[in-house]
Amino acid sequence: MADEIADRLRREAEAVERRANLEGQTAVKIGLIEENTRLIEERRGEHATAVDLWCKLWEPLGVEAGSRAEMDEFLARARDMAADTVALRDLDGKAAVLSATIGRCADDLRVSFAKHQISQKIH
Repeated sequence: MADEIADRLRREAEAVERRANLEGQTAVKIGLIEENTRLIEERRGEHATAVDLWCKLWEPLGVEAGSRAEMDEFLARARDMAADTVALRDLDGKAAVLSATIGRCADDLRVSFAKHQISQKIH
């Protein structure tokens, strides 16, 4: 009977020790959860600020900001359009020069035809 009492007391002491361990681990885990919850809320605030700044970055262009990938694609298309615009302006300039040259040649031909009394009608 003394052995049974000693075994029971030992088991109860072990149970008390396990409970104390579990309560300590629970307290640590609750502390971690509270800290992580605080960090999550902090990051949410930082994210909201970053999104606001991202949107304001695009406002002067009159563009509604999308995701980073969407805006990277938008910028690539805008760069392509800018390059096409430069090429078109260059071609417009060349066309104007050619048009002026054609005009001068036509004037020279008219003068030459008139000088030589050649009819300007082409059959």
